[in-house]
Amino acid sequence: DGQTGRYVCLSHCWGKLDMIRTLSDNLEAHKRDITWKQLSKTFQDAIGFTRKLGIRYL
Repeated sequence: DGQTGRYVCLSHCWGKLDMIRTLSDNLEAHKRDITWKQLSKTFQDAIGFTRKLGIRYL
């Protein structure tokens, strides 16, 4: 649709930790809500940093 906007890109290694993932069986639930506590500290920090920069998309 031709829209443009600023975004931040995060490069992330998943490692061996059991982190929240969006799969076909939980896609609809994740579209509705992912709680802050479900996110890893890395993602929480990335979201906070992105917001401080005044950028909407990560």
